[in-house]
Amino acid sequence: MTDFLLVAWVSALIEITRFGWMFGFGRRWTPGEQLRLLFAGYNGTRNTGSDVRVQEMLRQVRHVLGADNVDFSVMTQSFDRTRGYFDGTKQVYLPDVFPPFLFHEVRQNHGVIACEGSMFKSKFANALTTMMIGSLGLASAENKLSVAYGGEAGHMDRLVERMCERYVHDSMVITRNEESQKLLTSLGIPTELGTDTAWTFERILQLMLAKYCARPVGTRKPPYW
Repeated sequence: MTDFLLVAWVSALIEITRFGWMFGFGRRWTPGEQLRLLFAGYNGTRNTGSDVRVQEMLRQVRHVLGADNVDFSVMTQSFDRTRGYFDGTKQVYLPDVFPPFLFHEVRQNHGVIACEGSMFKSKFANALTTMMIGSLGLASAENKLSVAYGGEAGHMDRLVERMCERYVHDSMVITRNEESQKLLTSLGIPTELGTDTAWTFERILQLMLAKYCARPVGTRKPPYW
């Protein structure tokens, strides 16, 4: 019942946003204006992998677009646990009851980049998947940039799968493996094949290489993490 109410709540907010956009509410990005992007993820929970991936996404997008041309925000569930992270990026508090937050925050930005690895799965938590779908759906409802980066898809309960199919079909999902790409493609969602963004995080590569080189020569295998 809780999942049903949460999906219904977020879905209603997406439809309200779409309706408002059709009648002229909302504001587009204009040339010369800094591009405001919200990085939607599961940060501030002592999940090092999640924080590293977002850090690397921020670096990559800032490098491509130019630091002076962008204004980034990233979600966190605890300012104390992400203090010192995400340099040059505004942190915004993600409450446990998140639908009103998403409705307000996505409207303040020109686009959303969803950045959680376990993005479209019921195995971890339907609430997290609903939050990721809601972030993307609210952005695309106003014809904004709506991208899922380095995400993974797996089994979803039918309720969440239908929500994903309906509200992510106008987004672009860059998956981190072929299985995820096939699943999302079967739902009619545009995809491109990528990889886990943590692979280009310099410190992790250094640690992996050091661990690999420390092994006896006869036992060395590729340092997958």
